[in-house]
Amino acid sequence: MKGMSRMSNMAKNEYLVPRETKTKMEIFPGFGFIELGAVAAGMALGGVLQLIPVILPLPIGPKLFARLFIFTLPAAMAYMLFKQDTAGNSLYQQLRAFRTWSSRPKVYYYKRRGF
Repeated sequence: MKGMSRMSNMAKNEYLVPRETKTKMEIFPGFGFIELGAVAAGMALGGVLQLIPVILPLPIGPKLFARLFIFTLPAAMAYMLFKQDTAGNSLYQQLRAFRTWSSRPKVYYYKRRGF
């Protein structure tokens, strides 16, 4: 019985402290203001770039396809670059982490033997 009262006293004195959580304002699930800004910038760039096929001597069908493709490509690339996965990392963050990792010196103090 003594052990039981000791455990109940510990339970009364100890409590869990919640850690900080980041919240993100989202328009759609997984699509926030950062993604919206990136897609809008990509669409603006695509709107300027889609004027290039106008001056090319192409028939109307390929010209329309080229304009549509050039308009949507920068927006899609921006979305893929900034869209976060389930772990909360975007492709942009992963590329930055790889760049810092690759700039570090890699010294191995062992020699692999076998195989």
